[in-house]
Amino acid sequence: MSTMERILRLMAEKKASDVYLSANAPALIKINGECVPINNQILPPEAPLTLFVWGPERVLPVRLESLNITEEAHDALLNPVRARVELSLNVLSAHDFKASQPGFYLFMVHQVMKEILAVTNVFNSIQSVGSGLRLT
Repeated sequence: MSTMERILRLMAEKKASDVYLSANAPALIKINGECVPINNQILPPEAPLTLFVWGPERVLPVRLESLNITEEAHDALLNPVRARVELSLNVLSAHDFKASQPGFYLFMVHQVMKEILAVTNVFNSIQSVGSGLRLT
């Protein structure tokens, strides 16, 4: 049973008239004109899908784990002219998404592209071995 189904069943059970869902707040139902929280669980906002693009064949859904920027040199007006950037990403897989979400399909396309590249590489390896053989 989905979360929304459970909320609707609770509303019917409690004879609630409205439901209020908002990010960063608990779900509320209105009973006899008064808004009552269903529980103390805060609804998280859905984060935008972040993509790491490393060429046309490598587009991966990722979660940004950390970003660290260290300014190393500045000009006379104290504008940074050299910086070191450290970026940590966690690649998301198909298991991190529902089948209806775009990230699921992006990851599946990435997997298919990896398999195509692997098969192409095997074919190239066999071809190069075959060209090195001489029959006399």
